[in-house]
Amino acid sequence: MFVKVDWLSFSLTWAEDNGREGQYLWQNISAALDSIGFHELPAKLNMLVAWDRQLGRAPYRESLFDVTSGIRVYTHPNLQHCLFELSGTACYWLEKHGDLYYVLNAVQTRTTRLDVAVDMETEVRPSEFMLARDEKRFKSSGSQISESGETYYLGSRFSNRFCRVYRYNPPHERSHLLRCEFQIKAEDAKRVIPVIFSDGIEAVAESFKEKFGFQHECWKQKDVTPSEIKAWRPDRNEGKTLFWLADTIAPLLARLHDEGVIDAIDWLSENVIPLVKKGKQL
Repeated sequence: MFVKVDWLSFSLTWAEDNGREGQYLWQNISAALDSIGFHELPAKLNMLVAWDRQLGRAPYRESLFDVTSGIRVYTHPNLQHCLFELSGTACYWLEKHGDLYYVLNAVQTRTTRLDVAVDMETEVRPSEFMLARDEKRFKSSGSQISESGETYYLGSRFSNRFCRVYRYNPPHERSHLLRCEFQIKAEDAKRVIPVIFSDGIEAVAESFKEKFGFQHECWKQKDVTPSEIKAWRPDRNEGKTLFWLADTIAPLLARLHDEGVIDAIDWLSENVIPLVKKGKQL
């Protein structure tokens, strides 16, 4: 079995409001990386050499792509952040140079997606692997069988935890492998990275194996104890705070505005927006 990080996405806020396009774009992406406090990060992401400018995807207008590493950065001048996207090829490039875990450590609080891939060298097909599964854990959300291979899906693509089980047909170079690919997003992705450092990626994979109910004997890891990875749940106190803002504060501001005591838009611009821009918390 081979277990590895096969996808990593993370976002960074911009260093300057006027640096989201044109001649300032490149230097401000590097500055945003440097601002994290991991000063070797731009070099490890190969950001010291200008990349190709290409089209983006919604909501980003353009992207910067490095053909050497396979890393891509999505940008838009009207957005206050940029998105780094490291595919399996990019993760392999970082791992080959011994930099993958440095990057994971640097961006763990900014991670938006993390994929953990488990490759098993076996003749077992995805359909057979799925039959030996506790179906109470996650409901299957579909399958796809074509000339190129066979894929099964578990969970919702829009949820924080999603899984693909697939296999390519010959002559694909990975046709000898059965793959389980766990896609973890948002707050759950941020929670997984510290566990990778504390318990190891094999233990993380074992945890997801249990959560998705996989029981086929071709999954073989000796002496690996599953990690305890708690799923993220919205804080109920945050929900109460949002209700208080909408139920009490918003009507109060509206009343003071109607009575001429304040201009609500000016008040928010002077008292709230500056704090948001500085990343401060009320």
